[in-house]
Amino acid sequence: MPRTKLRTTASAFALLAAVSLPSLAFAQTPNARIAGGFGALDGDLLGLLSANYVAYLHNGFAAQFDANVGGETDYGFVGGTARLGFRQYDAGYFGLVASGSHINRPDGEIGFVGAEGQMHFGPISLDGMIGAQVFDDDGDIVGALDVSYYMTQNLRFYGGYRYIRGDDIYAAGFELRPGSFGEQGFALFGDARLRDTDDTTFLVGGRLSLSGNRTLMQENRNDYVNRNYILDELISE
Repeated sequence: MPRTKLRTTASAFALLAAVSLPSLAFAQTPNARIAGGFGALDGDLLGLLSANYVAYLHNGFAAQFDANVGGETDYGFVGGTARLGFRQYDAGYFGLVASGSHINRPDGEIGFVGAEGQMHFGPISLDGMIGAQVFDDDGDIVGALDVSYYMTQNLRFYGGYRYIRGDDIYAAGFELRPGSFGEQGFALFGDARLRDTDDTTFLVGGRLSLSGNRTLMQENRNDYVNRNYILDELISE
């Protein structure tokens, strides 16, 4: 990996950490959740473990740190994301994001820095991201847009689009928190991706939140930035 590209992403992570970490000592009770799932990537078995940690700072600001590890039949991967942003309860979110992943295959270094936002309108949520790639294709534009619809407080469907590494990637998925598991913070999820070359991937699994007895809508709008780019990175080339 060229040293200048490594320094670019390392500097972005360091900037977010420098801003957020000194405040963690004064943060409210943090939230965390873990998830695991299995699926397929172009016909090969795919497995993924992920974790999110959120520390609430002062006056609506929060820092979020995500980690991914997993593999498919031929290779493994690992990645992380750092976020720092401002959230207005039940209204929206805006913040900075820096992400990097290593996929153990040729051209497997993927990363970006950018900005993310959320807006909520009744049962509909809009999520967007715009940024610049690092590692390979240094400086190229990346972007994402999702539209979520909550049929109930605990059932979400979404569809969206990503532009990563010059690829058009279409996304869809769902989340369901069964009523009997509400107090335990357990939810089921499914995610699918389709690249414009007809490459596909999907993942289904479960997620355990330590946020307490909250609905999916409350959790996704007020606790976490509920977006993981690892499937998009795996299907891009």
